[in-house]
Amino acid sequence: GPGEPLLDAEQGARFRVLVRPGARCADWAWLACARAYSVAAGVLRNPPIQAALLAMALAAWPPLKALLVGPEAPLGFVLAAVESLGAAQVPISMLLLSGS
Repeated sequence: GPGEPLLDAEQGARFRVLVRPGARCADWAWLACARAYSVAAGVLRNPPIQAALLAMALAAWPPLKALLVGPEAPLGFVLAAVESLGAAQVPISMLLLSGS
C-alpha cells in the first residue's frame, strides 16, 4: 500500500526492493542510491579493500607520505618493517601451499 517502505532490510546490508505500483521517478532514484550505498558498505568491510584505500590515501597526500618515505622520514622504520614482512610473504605462502 501507500505506507509501505521502499526498502526492506534483509540479512544485514542486503536490501529487498519493494516497489509499489505508481512509484515516482524520485522514488526510483532514491532506491538506486540506497542500493549503491548498500553494496559500497559491504565492499568497504573487506580488510584488503580497506588496506588498499589506506595505501592510496598515504600515497596521495604528500605530507603523510613524507612521514613514511624518504631519507629523513620520522616513521621510516614502519615502512622498513612492512617491506620485511612483505618480502617474507611469498616464501611463507609457498610453505603453506606445499603443506596442504
